Amino acid sequence: MKLSTMFEVMKAQALVVLAIVLLQGCTAASKSASIISDPDIQVGDEGEGGPSTVLLSLFAARDVNENYLGEGTPIDFHVIFMKDDSKMLAADFDELTFAMEDSLGKNYLIHDDYSLIPNQYKYVEALEVPEGTRYLGVVARFADPNQTQWKKSMRIKNKGHVYKFLMQFNREHVDFIKEDY
Repeated sequence: MKLSTMFEVMKAQALVVLAIVLLQGCTAASKSASIISDPDIQVGDEGEGGPSTVLLSLFAARDVNENYLGEGTPIDFHVIFMKDDSKMLAADFDELTFAMEDSLGKNYLIHDDYSLIPNQYKYVEALEVPEGTRYLGVVARFADPNQTQWKKSMRIKNKGHVYKFLMQFNREHVDFIKEDY
């Protein structure tokens, strides 16, 4: 083989290698750009495989759960991890207060109990979302459930997310807000 032909072959091979390297660089750059433009994309080891976590900011207003004198009183409530929220939304106050697990049936996974006094703020960090969870619910034990909005739910994913929620307990209702910042 001639020396000039050999150089031509080597030059062609070098161009092919260069093209492959440039294409891989473009792919990496486009992936980096998509991650930068959408901060909700999970990267690293956790990604889709790791369990989601829930961070809760809890606040009871000064007039929460008013008594007959117009004074705020402590509010007890449950934070419930569920497969589905339909049974919770259909259940009445007594069912969820006295027989929650039976009322929710197979949709019930686990719950945590909390209590706040008027004007109290509490931060609960890193509750791990159980496998199978698709809904997070709150059931507040207001003194007069017939005059209050005492239950709410929010759809969540059980893998690869960090959720930040505000649960604010007011005089006659609970606000359940996903915090995005």
